Amino acid sequence: MSTQGFADPREALIDELLAIGPEEERLVVLDADVSRTSRTRRFRDRFPTRFYDFGVAEQNMFGVAAGLAAAGRIPVAVTFAAFASMRAAEPIRTSICYPRIPVKIIGGYAELNNGEEEHQWSSRDRRR
Repeated sequence: MSTQGFADPREALIDELLAIGPEEERLVVLDADVSRTSRTRRFRDRFPTRFYDFGVAEQNMFGVAAGLAAAGRIPVAVTFAAFASMRAAEPIRTSICYPRIPVKIIGGYAELNNGEEEHQWSSRDRRR
């Protein structure tokens, strides 16, 4: 199915976060080392004190997101869908779902590959 004519969901997400960011100081973005692909780097560049990169530690990211939400923040946790649904299923269930903690979970690339753009990284981009 062609996506021609549709907005890139990653751009739509980050545009909305950037629009909400100045008005809502409780908004924080948590990222699992996918900020280049998810475009959350744009949020990091504009609001560096409200952006947290957890590397490839999704379980920890969701635990911290639960704590931030319980403390009154509005966390948006971003990773690839496979890692949110498989790698971090137990922390999401136990720390977010059971106690009904309001964490926003964004899982991108819910398919078998990350698309052509991911295979075209230059070595300079990989070091960032």
